[in-house]
Amino acid sequence: IELADLEKTKLKNTISEFEKFKLKYPESSYLTDADEEIKKINKAKELKAWENAQKLNTINSYLNFISNYPDSEFRSNAEWSIAHYTEIKDKEAWYNALAVGTEIAYKNYLKKYPNGLYFYDASQALRELETEKEELAWQNAKVKNSAAAYKKFMSTYPYSSYSKEAEKKLIDAEVSDIFKGDYGQLPSMTKSYGYSTYTKSTTSIQIYNNTSYTLTLRYSGKDSKKIVMSAGNYETITLANGYYKIAASVNANVSPFAGTETLDGNDGEV
Repeated sequence: IELADLEKTKLKNTISEFEKFKLKYPESSYLTDADEEIKKINKAKELKAWENAQKLNTINSYLNFISNYPDSEFRSNAEWSIAHYTEIKDKEAWYNALAVGTEIAYKNYLKKYPNGLYFYDASQALRELETEKEELAWQNAKVKNSAAAYKKFMSTYPYSSYSKEAEKKLIDAEVSDIFKGDYGQLPSMTKSYGYSTYTKSTTSIQIYNNTSYTLTLRYSGKDSKKIVMSAGNYETITLANGYYKIAASVNANVSPFAGTETLDGNDGEV
């Protein structure tokens, strides 16, 4: 009876039928035969799944195969196919980005392939584009030569190699704007004349804010400097000798003051 049932089960040839046979005859001498048949069915399914994965030939098809058959003899083949397919797609994506040559194209490549074969190439390309953009922005700011243009550049590129030059040009532009408008005459500084003007290439100036407002003092010349002082405070600055335009303003509805000064090495105070 057991043998006859086994033969009938073989004709149906499904795992579920062989499992039913094992449950029906737990002490059968044909259990080993049933297990072997189950293995054959599973192996046939595995081979079919592998053939389907190869036909589809996609990363997902190979990943699904590995997920369903982690111990398969074809696992290494599937993993190689995934690596090979990924490399091909990576290379295609890189050459597409290279052909477009834009910031968005390189960023999209890096987003899709953060550990891609061309990660360093894409990163370098982005740096070069950013340098070109910064250089163009700097040239545009110099052409406009306005306080607004320099402020925009400094805001966009706070760590630029042109930061120091931009800061100087911003101060020069702000002083120039004040001189173009209405302003009061700024008193000259009181010089010490305590030494020869030929002994020093710089001049030290002690500044006292004797107003009740926050004072902003700008020196535009060989050295350009902006000093912001609270009411009643003192500050000392040192500038290279030369001709300077100077502008002073406070945080109130008061006209600015402006004037000129030739620094000759004699320290003084304002």
